Amino acid sequence: MQLYRHYVKLLYRHCILDSVYYLGAISHVLDKNNLALKLFKEARELSKSAENSKNLIENINLNIARIYYAKREFIKSIEYYAKIPRSSENWLDSLLESAWAFFMIEKANNALGNIHTLSSPFFKHRFYPEAYILNSLIYLRLCRFESVKNVILDFNERYKISVVEMVDFIKNNKEKPKNFVKS
Repeated sequence: MQLYRHYVKLLYRHCILDSVYYLGAISHVLDKNNLALKLFKEARELSKSAENSKNLIENINLNIARIYYAKREFIKSIEYYAKIPRSSENWLDSLLESAWAFFMIEKANNALGNIHTLSSPFFKHRFYPEAYILNSLIYLRLCRFESVKNVILDFNERYKISVVEMVDFIKNNKEKPKNFVKS
């Protein structure tokens, strides 16, 4: 009976945690960012006592960072992006997203540092074409026009095949919209 009560308590706590997290996500999608922020912070507190909540805590921090970005509170956004550990699957996404926040507060060196990491050969298997756009915008803001040209050339070299494949896919599937969504 005692074991039963223990599992019921764990299940209840887990259901509450998931519910609060998903309510936060729904609120964020509905652009109710203040409510979403409150719910995500509550979910983060609840997750501290939950087992195996590492991924959930990362997702909560990522969502909080995105909400602060949407609210144009870029420094707070950067603080939450920094909570994503290097060992996480979300780390590279957090680098790119925080690079945009650094760009918005005119911290070009920090933004370029994040982009440099994303464009390293070690991560060449990851798809981050947006990093090239941000990189060129930073160089443009700094009036480094030759560097902008080089970034565009690097983009074309790295993604030429991908762009051709995407254009072909779009041409061949214009009449088949279901092919654009994984089922």
